[in-house]
Amino acid sequence: MATGKIYRVVKEKGYAWIRTAQRIDYFLHRTELRNATFESLIEGSDAEFTPVETTKGPRATEVYVQ
Repeated sequence: MATGKIYRVVKEKGYAWIRTAQRIDYFLHRTELRNATFESLIEGSDAEFTPVETTKGPRATEVYVQ
């Protein structure tokens, strides 16, 4: 698992991004949240996730917000 911080939330579209300490940005879709609701996401929150490479770029799956 990887860790990072929620750094941008687009509530009206249902997605956000997680930035790791290595400054890699991972796309987060609301359906990947496991222990929080999308509406409760706050920028700056810590997150733990499984990173996946897709044809569109890095994506966060199985996301747990701390």
